[in-house]
Amino acid sequence: MSFTPSNEISLSDQLLAIELQLSTQMKALQYNQHVAYIYDPVEYAYNLHSQFTRKFCQSAKKILFLGMNPGPWGMSQTGVPFGEVKVVRDWMRLSGEVGHPIKEHPSRPVLGLACHRSEISGRKFWGLFQELCKEPQHFFRHAFVYNYCPLAFLSSSGKNITPAEFKQYQPKTCQLTRG
Repeated sequence: MSFTPSNEISLSDQLLAIELQLSTQMKALQYNQHVAYIYDPVEYAYNLHSQFTRKFCQSAKKILFLGMNPGPWGMSQTGVPFGEVKVVRDWMRLSGEVGHPIKEHPSRPVLGLACHRSEISGRKFWGLFQELCKEPQHFFRHAFVYNYCPLAFLSSSGKNITPAEFKQYQPKTCQLTRG
């Protein structure tokens, strides 16, 4: 996968295309028995995710805040990195329907903007920038937020498995084929 900016396609649409390609490639990888559920909010929450990307990533940025992967009560619900529901709905002013993962853990249901659980890291992260910037346009003028892994991984018990934990679960490191 390579990134060559195009003048004909917007930066946000190029980013969305890359994310969809990456999530498709990552879902095709073989994971061991510890990964029982894979959530792909870039796909099932595409409505909100694409609104977020198109609204706030219209130009090159000086600062990139990088997260690992979607959390169960943030991006897995909203399609937005560190996607605390109240922040996405009330501060970013995004709205829309969210679908469901192909296989959904009963204790980690995807409820979209109707989710009442809080993404603690998202509440803290966005809370700081709400206080400092007041309006999202001020924050996103120079910054963007992105997860380097678009997928969320859950064990059979519903425990979130982060990419950093794969070393203890995976006997070999998987690499994506770049084309």
